[in-house]
Amino acid sequence: MTAAEFRDRLRAATEDQRFVFACASIFVQPPRRNALQVATGLGDRLTAALAGCVRLSLLEPVEGTDRFELLPRARAVAEDALRERSDVEQVTERAAEECLGFVDLADDLTRPDRVARGMAALRGLAGDDTATLAHLALAQGRARLDLEWRSALRFANWAYETGRWGMVPRFSQCLALYFELRGMYAERLAIGQLALQAARESGNRTQEGIELNNMANVYGTQGHHEQALQLYEQSLAIKRDLADRQGEGQTLNNMAAAYRQQGRHDEAMELYERALRTCRELGDRHGEGQILHNMAIVHHARGRDSQALELFRQDLAICRQLGDRHGEGQTLRNMGILAEKTGDLATARKRWEEALAALEGLGVPEEAQVREWLARLDEAEGGEG
Repeated sequence: MTAAEFRDRLRAATEDQRFVFACASIFVQPPRRNALQVATGLGDRLTAALAGCVRLSLLEPVEGTDRFELLPRARAVAEDALRERSDVEQVTERAAEECLGFVDLADDLTRPDRVARGMAALRGLAGDDTATLAHLALAQGRARLDLEWRSALRFANWAYETGRWGMVPRFSQCLALYFELRGMYAERLAIGQLALQAARESGNRTQEGIELNNMANVYGTQGHHEQALQLYEQSLAIKRDLADRQGEGQTLNNMAAAYRQQGRHDEAMELYERALRTCRELGDRHGEGQILHNMAIVHHARGRDSQALELFRQDLAICRQLGDRHGEGQTLRNMGILAEKTGDLATARKRWEEALAALEGLGVPEEAQVREWLARLDEAEGGEG
């Protein structure tokens, strides 16, 4: 069908049908029915308008979903139709807010510490089986973001271009973990840079420090430690200017990790000790536990396993006090590694079994790793028998 034929069909459409067709062009990916409902505000008239668009071949339903596809050759026509409207900015803002809410919930499904928020929506599919729910939530969260991230990026750029500074970091936060899990580091840095620019344009120094720290984390994950340290230094300076001592402690912890990953253990320990003092002065037990854990890793790297084990024990007590199952599982996992290294396989097994009990159902990669190690112990013991 040619563009001229599309325009002929559009002339035959009702005003509601033309509006729905035009709104579909706001989204990069096929929009959901609910997204079109929010963007158009048509209420009960949406069903008839969508049916008319399908009859006229302006939109095509995506089989097995609640989405409607705008064919590539129709996009220019739809965009022209949208530009003819005087309320295009309000329509786009409504669509952006709907997209933001959707990716925010999808992001919750991928995060072990927040997955409970999304579980309620999935409980009918898995009953009260927490482990099944967690794995289902993780899969659904990623699947939803697979479909929505391109539209979300487009709306984030639109928000920046129109000066909606507060919306940009919200999109960045919702997409950050997804991009990291998928290894999409270019996209992660792009949305981070956009959020950083928005913070600077709006004069939001607190958000600027957060975004610098987050981007440094991404560079560190990729092994670009010098770039990471440069951004951490900028973030640290802002947090000190703002007297944000908790943020200062977090950034010191991150900088220490960058030094540790380069094998610069003395510099790492100096920063860890400064961060630890800050956390204890503020009563930040969660931060204290994280730093103790990281310091234990440095001791282990230096062959000081007795010091490492003592710090892991302190961290474990804090994790249990706070009910942090993920942190508890990670610490028990590492304590098992120390036991295996000394040949104490009975203790290694015990620690890994405890770790598995803590991690099970969280949808985190450490769970599969611990299962693999326990299976390896089973095989070794079976071979000896």
